[in-house]
Amino acid sequence: MLAVIARPDRLDRVPDLRNCEVAARNYPGHFVVAGTEEDLDRAEAQLRRADVLHQRVPVEYAYHSRLMDEVLTECRASLDEVDFAPPTLPWVSSVDGHLVERPSAEHFWRVARLPIEFQRTMDAMRARGDFLYLDLGPSGTLHNFVRGNLPAGTRSTSLALLSPFGHDPGLLDKARELAGPTTRNRPKSPRKTARKAHRMKVYGFPGQGSQQRGMGRHLFEKYPEHTATADRVLGYSLAELCLTDPERRLGKTEFTQPALYAVSALGYLERQAEDPEPADYLIGHSLGEYVALFAAGVFDFETGLRLVQQRGALMAAADGGGMVAAVGLDEAGLLRALADAGIEDLDIANHNAPEQLVLSGPRESIDAACAAVEAAGARAVRLNVSAPFHSRYMRATAEEFTRFLDGFTLRAPGVPVLANVDGQPYDPDAIKETLTAQIVSPVRWTDTVRRLMGHGDFDFVELGPGRVLTNLVAKIRKTAEPLPAPTARPRTEPAPVPGTPSASPAGTPAEVPAVVQTPPQDAVPVTAETLGAAGFRERYGLRRAYLLGALYGGISGREMLGAASKAGLLGFLGTGGLTLQDVDSRLRELTGDLGRGGAFGVNLLYRHGAPQEESALVDLLLRHGVDLVEASGFPLITPALVRFRLKGGRIIAKVNRTDVAAEFLAPPPERLVARLVESGEVTAEEARAAAGRPMADDLCVEADGGWLSSTADLLTLLPAVLRLRDEAAGSGHRVHVGCAGGLGTPEAVTAAFLLGAEFVLTGSVNQCSVEAATSAEVKDILQAAREYEVDTAPWGELFEFGTRARYLKRGLFFPARATRLHELWRRHTSAAELDEATRSQILDRYLGGERPAPEAPGTDPKQELADLFRTYFTRGFRLAVTGDERHRVDYLVHCGPAMGAFNQVVEGTDLQPWPVRTVEAIADTLMEGAAAHLTARLRAFHRAG
Repeated sequence: MLAVIARPDRLDRVPDLRNCEVAARNYPGHFVVAGTEEDLDRAEAQLRRADVLHQRVPVEYAYHSRLMDEVLTECRASLDEVDFAPPTLPWVSSVDGHLVERPSAEHFWRVARLPIEFQRTMDAMRARGDFLYLDLGPSGTLHNFVRGNLPAGTRSTSLALLSPFGHDPGLLDKARELAGPTTRNRPKSPRKTARKAHRMKVYGFPGQGSQQRGMGRHLFEKYPEHTATADRVLGYSLAELCLTDPERRLGKTEFTQPALYAVSALGYLERQAEDPEPADYLIGHSLGEYVALFAAGVFDFETGLRLVQQRGALMAAADGGGMVAAVGLDEAGLLRALADAGIEDLDIANHNAPEQLVLSGPRESIDAACAAVEAAGARAVRLNVSAPFHSRYMRATAEEFTRFLDGFTLRAPGVPVLANVDGQPYDPDAIKETLTAQIVSPVRWTDTVRRLMGHGDFDFVELGPGRVLTNLVAKIRKTAEPLPAPTARPRTEPAPVPGTPSASPAGTPAEVPAVVQTPPQDAVPVTAETLGAAGFRERYGLRRAYLLGALYGGISGREMLGAASKAGLLGFLGTGGLTLQDVDSRLRELTGDLGRGGAFGVNLLYRHGAPQEESALVDLLLRHGVDLVEASGFPLITPALVRFRLKGGRIIAKVNRTDVAAEFLAPPPERLVARLVESGEVTAEEARAAAGRPMADDLCVEADGGWLSSTADLLTLLPAVLRLRDEAAGSGHRVHVGCAGGLGTPEAVTAAFLLGAEFVLTGSVNQCSVEAATSAEVKDILQAAREYEVDTAPWGELFEFGTRARYLKRGLFFPARATRLHELWRRHTSAAELDEATRSQILDRYLGGERPAPEAPGTDPKQELADLFRTYFTRGFRLAVTGDERHRVDYLVHCGPAMGAFNQVVEGTDLQPWPVRTVEAIADTLMEGAAAHLTARLRAFHRAG
C-alpha cells in the first residue's frame, strides 16, 4: 500500500497510479492506494518525478483491493456461520458513512474489501451536527485525519487520548468537559491546571527570508517614535529600505535582519493594541526569536534592534559555506542519503517540518548534498545565503557575539518564549547563553510546534510579513505527532560558548543531559523523557534514552520486542544459543509484526573459533533487512562485523575495555576493508561511503554487575570511555556512550546518568517480565531472588577460556556444578582420564542420561571433553525455559544482582508479582524513579548551598 499526500486529481499526473486501486480516502489531500509490488514501484517512481509527497504503508498485504479477494472468500465462510446481534450503540461505518443497523458477513467483507471512505464518513458526521471525536488508538493517526476534515470555524473537535510521546491524564477531564451538555450541575474536577480557560494563543515571528519590499507600509506612520529610533540606531531610513529599497540592500543579511525585526516588532505592538490579552506562548524562527523576546519584555525595542544589527553584521561577515533545503525526506532519510554519499561535514541547520530540512556547511559538500538528496528522490533547493548559518562553522561569530552581549542587561521573560535550540522555554538565568548557542545550533521549529501540540489545539497568529510560519505550522500539525508540552526550564549554570576549550570537540555539539541542571525548590523536576542525550533518542526514534538488552537464547523475543516498540523503547533479539534456523524463524515473526527495519535490533555475538557462524548470521540479518545490531563479546573487530557496517548496518557495541572501545571508535580497519573488497563481499562504493566513519554508531559500557562478569566497574570504565570518545571525536558522526550492568534500581540509573551516560541498557530485570520467553517456574524464582543470590561460573560460549558469567543460585545447583566441570576440564586432557564414579555422576546426574553427539574423527580429546561438559549448559538452559520441575536444581538462569535489587524496590507494590511486570512498567519504574530521585537530590544540594 502507498499513501499519497495530494488530492486524487493528481492521478492524472501519475498514470501508473491507475494500475493501483484506491484503498482509502482519508481527507482532502490524503489518499491510499493498494497494488502489487511492481505497480507500486512504478507509481513511486512517477510520484517522485512529479514531486508528489508519498510514503509506503508498512503492511504486508494490499488491503481494500482485488488482491484480497481469494483470502476474503475463505474468511467469508467462517463469518457466514456467525449470528451477529444488532449494535447497542449507534455504529457508523467508514465504508460509506452510514449507520450499521445489523452487522453481517457481507458487511465485514465490505469492510476489508472496499475502500475506506473516511472523508465521506466525516462529511456524514458533520451533517448530523457538531461532534467530539475521541481517537482511542495508540498513535493518534485518526485524530490527525479528523482534523484534516474539519473546516475552519467548526465547533466539532477531536482529541487523541493516547500518544506514543507521553501521557496526559488531563485529556480525559478535557474530554468529559467537551462531551458534557453543561457543566453547571457537575462537580468540579479535583485536578488543578495552570492552563487558561480560553483557547491557547500563540504568537509567532518569522525569520530571514520572509522580508519583502513594501513590508510595514502602514506601521511606520502609526509608530513614528519607534521608526525614528530605528533610523537613529541604524543610521539610515528604515521606511525607505523597506518600502522602496533604492540601493537593493533589503536582501543583504546586515540589512535584512534589523529591518525584519523592526517591522515584526511594530506588528506586535499593533496586535497588542487590538488584543490586550497576552499570548500563552511566543515563538520565533531564528531572527524572529528576538522579536519574541522583545514581546516578552526581555529587552526594549531599541536594545533588541541593536542586538539584531550586530548579529546581522557578524553573520554577514561570515563566509566559506552555504545552505540547501531538502524537501521530501525526513531526518533519518536525509542522514542516510548523506552517509551513503560519504558526506560528514554538513549540519542540519533548520528542522522546518518533518520532511523539510535545511543543511549547512562547506560549499563543496553542499554541491554533493544536492546530488545526494535528488538521488534519494527528494528536492534540493539552494538558499541564497553567504555563510553556513546555524552550524558548527559559525563558532567564531558566536564567540564575538558573546562579547557584544556582555554589555547588555536582559530581563526574565514575562511570557514563555520557546527557544529554537530545544523547543523549551527560555531559562531566565541563561538568556545570553541561549542567544549565543542559537547561532551555532539548529532551529528546531518542528519540535517547537509539536511541543505546543502537546497542550492540545491552539490558535497560531503570525506577526510579520508573509505566511511562511503559518504554512509550516499547518503542515506540522497534519503530519506530526505531539511531544510532551513545554515545561518551565530549571535554572542552570551559565553554559560555555560552543567552541571554547570546555565545549565539545569540533563536530560533536554538546548534548548536556538534564542531570547537570540545578533546579531551585519551585522548579519543574527533571523528567524521565529528558534524562540522557536528546540526540540518542532522536537517532533511534525513542521516547526515552533506554534500551532493553538482548537476553540469551531468545528470551528477549517477539513479545518483549513488540511491547518495547509499542512503548517507544528499543529492544534486541537474543541470538546466543540459537541455531541459524531458529534466528531465521524469529526474524520472520518480528519483521511480520514490526516491519522490515522496524523498531528492534538483533544481538550479534562474537564467535570465537567459528567465524563462519558469525558471517552466516550477518548474511541472515542482511537478508531480513535488519540494520541495527547489539555487538557483544567482541575483543577485536572481525571481518563479518566490518561487512555488516559497510553494508549500511548500524552498530551499538558493548565494550568492557578501553582498548576495545578505541577500536570501535576508529574507522573499519583498512586491511579488512581491502580484503572484503578484493573478495567481492562489499563493493568499492560501499567501502568509500563508510570511510572515515567509526565502526560503532554508539557504545555501551558493560561494567561488572551485569550477568557477564567483567574486571572493570562502572565508576572506572564509563568516565574513561567518555574521555576516549571525546578525544577521538571528529567533525562528523557523534558516538553516544551509554552503560549497562547492575542497573536494577532508580538510584543506580541516576548514578549512571550523573557519570555522563547518554543512555542506559537493562538486562537481568527484564527476564522477570510478562513478555520474557522463559518459564513461569523461572520467573517465580527470579521474583523472590535477592541481590546476593547470584554466583559466577564459566560461560558456556567461552568455556575453554575461563570467561565467567553470573547465574542465579537461589535453590539451584547449576553454578556449583558448572564450576566443578571447568575444574575437571582444567585437570584432565580427555574424558578417558575421568574415573568411573566421576564419569557416571556427570553422565547420569548432571546430563540426566543424555549423550552428546559423537565427535568428528580426529577431534582433539581436550576439545571433546569441553564439548561434553558444554552439554550441561545446553541442557540446563533448556530445562529452565521449559520449566521442567523434575530437574529444577539444574536450571541455567543468567542473572546479575540487579534482579534482586529491583525486587527490593517493588516489594509491597503492585509490581511485586511478576505477572504484572511488563517491560514498560519496569522501564517506567527505573526511569521515572531516577528522575524523581535526581530532582530530590539536586534540590537537597540547592538547599545545602
